[in-house]
Parts: sequence; structure tokens; C-alpha cells
Amino acid sequence: MTEKEVILHAYGEIKECFIEESLEFSGTSKRISPWRWIAAAALMILLFSTAYRVNAQFRKWIISIVPVTTREQIKEKNTSPGQRGSKKKQEGIEISEVKEIENILEAQYITANHYVEPYQDIYISTEQGKESYFSIKGNAIVPISNIRHIKRKLHWKKHTGWINADMISDQENQYVYNLTQENDVPDNGQYTFSLSQDDDGDYWVTASAESQMEPYSYPLKYNVNTKKLTDVFGDIMIRNKSLQKYHVVTNWGKLSDHLCCVLVGDTQKDAVYYLIDMINHTAVSMEKLTKMDDICFVRGLEHSVIFGTISTEQHKDSGDADGGLTAENEIQDYYDCYRLDLQTWKQQELYHHVRIWSEDPKEDDSDRVAFTGGRYDLLEQRKKVYLVDELTGKRTEIEKFDGNLEMGSVLVNDSGDKLLFFGKFTERCVRKIGVLDIPKKKLYLIDRENLTSYDENAISWKDDTTFVIQADRKGQQGSALFCYHIK
Repeated sequence: MTEKEVILHAYGEIKECFIEESLEFSGTSKRISPWRWIAAAALMILLFSTAYRVNAQFRKWIISIVPVTTREQIKEKNTSPGQRGSKKKQEGIEISEVKEIENILEAQYITANHYVEPYQDIYISTEQGKESYFSIKGNAIVPISNIRHIKRKLHWKKHTGWINADMISDQENQYVYNLTQENDVPDNGQYTFSLSQDDDGDYWVTASAESQMEPYSYPLKYNVNTKKLTDVFGDIMIRNKSLQKYHVVTNWGKLSDHLCCVLVGDTQKDAVYYLIDMINHTAVSMEKLTKMDDICFVRGLEHSVIFGTISTEQHKDSGDADGGLTAENEIQDYYDCYRLDLQTWKQQELYHHVRIWSEDPKEDDSDRVAFTGGRYDLLEQRKKVYLVDELTGKRTEIEKFDGNLEMGSVLVNDSGDKLLFFGKFTERCVRKIGVLDIPKKKLYLIDRENLTSYDENAISWKDDTTFVIQADRKGQQGSALFCYHIK
């Protein structure tokens, strides 16, 4: 994962890159509001189970929960003993090398003879282009039958497109899963439409111009019963021009109950972030609010705005005789990051001239940050690693941790109190995993081997206390999900 991909993962789309939209209105379940940042995080890991039973409807798919026996192994590491009884250790975060996985995790192992993926709290089974949904209740696989399929033609701004989605009800939980089919391409080839539900139960349709060179994503409130679209941003004017008429409208993010941010411009080059007041129906640029130019990322955090800039520098020894760059002399990006309090409007500097903590760090003296997109980040400074609270600026040392995980990414759970970070997928598995429990001030390090016939390929949070690894068999139909619940 490159530096730009890491920062895109944590903060959403960077102004200069426009590689993807991570802050947008196209949420896909009740738990992900269309206001919220949507990260593109993958799947999850291993857990134990002693029995299984399968609902009759699912027997033909051979989906089962099986015992985890000799399916993975924790590799012991020779580590020097930590300092005991010191005051500094009580204030910092302790490291625990995991020798027995059941000491901190409960494991469940799910297999199927075709493709299965986790989706929020449930699972999706796809066979011959048909999606089926199920949940895990204890050791039982329970199919979800309360599904309402919606496929409708929409008209907006003289453009036509389709929404094609399943509305899934599992007890008190509601989900929306958008389906993609070749015949759902809009008539004019310009707009696609996706359906989502926010935390208040309201439905939204996001119109996206994916085929255009300029990124465009515009949210419309939608009544699924009357089929009425409402443009709640229709009266927002920016530089005497309606918001929806700009060519670049993207990277939506919720900042508070009545404030949101969006990247707006006629072209990618002149696009800037605006703060939109939903009560007063006004918009003001972040550059005007902060008196800073070239703001490249913005997101909300508990009545605050986290924002920053990027500067590009060339190594001192870079450049050849003709003024060109050699393979060893690359241009590096450096980040300045700030917090703007939406109640007091005071600004606080969080990081200055830092680099992104990537898989392949270059040897220099710069501080490195692993942004999570949540309240807490990881900072490496002068060979020490700290947990940084973006709200307060407080730094807590993670003692005797050198950050040597070959970190590919850091993922935060929904509550923001646990971090999951991991190294590269090597030897058919993710070898190194770290689970940081912030309230307990504990960092669990796991060095593992995969003893199954499946190749692991993705990891993510499933809920606040469970993470999952997805795996597939090479050259065969079938997949497995290794689900870990943190005790």
C-alpha cells in the first residue's frame, strides 16, 4: 500500500489525487449513515467453536461452522522482559505477546463451497449471480428471509438511471445492499444511483457520475414508498452558483448534526472544501474559516473538524546531472494536520511535517503517522511509538514497541476504542497482527501461521469486538471466514 493509498484510506479522497471517494453519501446500511466517512476496509480472522448445525435451506450450499483444530498456530517470539513496577509503564500502554490465542480471542470458522463475504453484522452468499443473506446466532447459521427488493428507474437533472437494491431486515437491524448488473447502466451512460439508509431511518439516493473525468457524488433524500426524490441541498449557493451545478462535487462528510463538508469546484484543480450549514442553508469555504490555503483533507470528529495540507519535497541528494530524478531519489509527501473546534472555533496543530506510516518506510528522521480515520492515531517519533488522541492532543507511549509490523494499514472499530493493525499478506496469510485495546491500555501482538488449505486475502472489523479474515481456495470454488471475538 502506497503512502497516498494509506492516507486515502484514513481520510478519504485527497484533493490532488481524486482516486476514490471515502467520504460520501453512498452509505450501504443503517449503521453507515450517508453522512459518514465510508472506508474501503476489507474483511476479518479466526475463532473457536465446538459444534455446528445448519438450517435446512442452507444445506445445499454446504455452509457450515466447524471446529478450529490445527488451523492456525501462534509463533512464539523471544522478547526481552519489560520493566516491572515502574510508574512510566502504568501511564503508558503495555505490550502482550499472545502465546495462546484463546487467552484473548474466541474463534469461529465458517466455510462454504462458494463465495461468502461478511457485510456489516450479516453474511452474503452469492451463487450463480443470486445473493442470499444469513446471520450467525451462536453456532447456528440462520437464513434471513425478510428481504424487500427494489428496482426502480429514476429521473434527475434530465438524466435517467436505476436503483437496484435489497432492503434486508434481521430482527431490529436494517441493511441496504446495492446490487450491480450490466443492464443497470444508465441510459445516457453518465449517472449511477445507489440507495442507503441513515441512522435516523431515512433513505437517500446518491447520484454518481462515475463515467465522467470529474468526480461527482450528489445525495438526494428518497421516500421508498412514494418514490419521491427531494433535493435538500438545492438552495445551497456557492459563488452565486447552485451546488448541484458544479462539475466536481464529492467527498461528503458529516461534521455535526447540522454541519457537513464537501469538496466543490468547476475542475479538480480549483476544487476546495466547503462547510455547509443545513439549518441556515449557507456554505463557507474551509480556507476562509481557517485562513489556510490548499486544504487537502477534511473529516468530522465529535464537534471538531480534522483537516490538513500536503507539501511535496525532494530529497536533498536527489536529481541527476540533467535535473531528472533517479529511482533512489523520490519525491516525498509531508502532512500538516489540525483540529478546528466547531464550538469555540479555535484551531490546534496536531502534526507538523509528518510522513504517512507505510509498508516500506524510507530511512529519514521524519515523524511517521498511521491515521485511522477515528479519534486515535499511531505516531512514531524519535524511535518511539505513541497513541495520539486527536481531540486532546495527548500522546501515550506504547512501550517497547518499535512499530516493526510492516504495517499495511490501521483499522478502527465503530466505537473508536480498539485499533487493528496488520502487516503484509505473506505465506498465504496475514502473519503479524496487532490489537490495541485503548481502555485497557493493552497492545496484543500476534505472530501466526496459516495451516489451512485456504489463502487469506483480506481483514476488517465486523463489529466493535470482532474482526474477520477472509480466505479462498486457489483454483477451487469455496471460501472461509475466520472470525475473532476479543474477550
